[in-house]
Amino acid sequence: MKTTHINHNVLKVQLIIAALPFLIANCDRSEQLLPPDQPLVGTVWKLEGFGSPDTSALIIPQPVSEYNYQLLLESGGNAYGKSSVNHMAGKYMCDEEKRTLGIDMQVLTYALDTPDGQLYIERLSKIYRYEMQGDILRLYHPEGYLQYRPAGDNASFREKITGLFGETGWL
Repeated sequence: MKTTHINHNVLKVQLIIAALPFLIANCDRSEQLLPPDQPLVGTVWKLEGFGSPDTSALIIPQPVSEYNYQLLLESGGNAYGKSSVNHMAGKYMCDEEKRTLGIDMQVLTYALDTPDGQLYIERLSKIYRYEMQGDILRLYHPEGYLQYRPAGDNASFREKITGLFGETGWL
């Protein structure tokens, strides 16, 4: 009878190499993210663009202005925003542990929104989860995501909210 000697170290390395692609593919993506620079709640977020799962390029919403396409989630569940021209307000529900988010916003002003403004309102209503990395916020919906960064001048947005609803908000 012939005996075969197996080098166990070589066998371990071969198993690790074979399993490595599966381990990488199954890593939880949220564990790889940088901690957020800004809190989700209390920050005025400015939309950078519409994202698609098919490409890494963002579609920049039109018209471009520092005062449109903004979102503010306040503690207590109140949400405020602005599309291309219209103000919005409503409620949101968030589970930080599961990173789920649902937003129910109503348009408060009825100026004729641009096509991108209408798309923004539609996609906000379909948000189901969020992801934060550094100063980037992504809100995911079935067609892709909305990508935000903190607004440069959030004081003017807060002043408009106070002017519309008073210090305590409207809900």
